[in-house]
Amino acid sequence: MARVSSSRLVGWLGFAWLVGLGGCGGGQPVGSGGDSIDTQVEQYIMSMADLVGSPAFSRQFVDGSALTKAELKKYEGLSFEPASRPIFSGSDACTIQVKVFDDSAPPPAGDASQEPKGIVEWSLVKQGDVWKLKSAPLP
Repeated sequence: MARVSSSRLVGWLGFAWLVGLGGCGGGQPVGSGGDSIDTQVEQYIMSMADLVGSPAFSRQFVDGSALTKAELKKYEGLSFEPASRPIFSGSDACTIQVKVFDDSAPPPAGDASQEPKGIVEWSLVKQGDVWKLKSAPLP
């Protein structure tokens, strides 16, 4: 039986939430569903793993910040989880610490938990009514 990591499960739930609110293409509407903006940003981060490898992932970056195909490929096999609450600069920009997990490498035998590959800071901006990634470095 295949093991599903908790971060992958949470990512799927976040993705389902994202699709239910606004479709696959443009990001996540802010102010939908009664969730706080903090929660929306955190769920948006968790949904990124499900978009990696699809054209929708490259559309998550703000205009002018899109990654090359080679850069996008580096995100494959990874999942993401907030490591902190977002820190806002006004109402349309924030940074958030993100745990990056390598889902392509199984955890050591007998170890149900998975240590992050690293923790990085991502920057997001709101374009219209959707959050997009300004920068999303990897460890």
